Amino acid sequence: MKRTVRLMSLPLNRRKWETLKRTIEAYARQKDAFLVRYAHLDFLPYLGPGGRRALRDELVRTGFKSPYGLQARLWKMALEDALLTIERHWEAVLRDVVRSLPDAWSEGRKHYARWLLYLPEKGVRDWRRIRI
Repeated sequence: MKRTVRLMSLPLNRRKWETLKRTIEAYARQKDAFLVRYAHLDFLPYLGPGGRRALRDELVRTGFKSPYGLQARLWKMALEDALLTIERHWEAVLRDVVRSLPDAWSEGRKHYARWLLYLPEKGVRDWRRIRI
């Protein structure tokens, strides 16, 4: 049997509400900046769990500070969120590509394309395979 637990909180005062709104807006702007910066094909290797962590570590090592005034933990969350959004976008694109391989291609060429775009049933895609 499941129980729903409702936690009550006091109403936010105006100052706390404004602080919360500013933080949410800064998070959205930071995520958008990351989306614009890392949506390029050059950053495909940074997709996937290991790549996301490598990019985050690289930004920390270079002393990245959010231009929107976010704390470190919040810009890291925005980075993770942006990279997951980009990854879902590319996964959808690649699914469409696999479905629409030209019939005129030889079987060898189709096999190579499927190998490049392979996604294990339980696992993550090797984004390093896909290069332009």
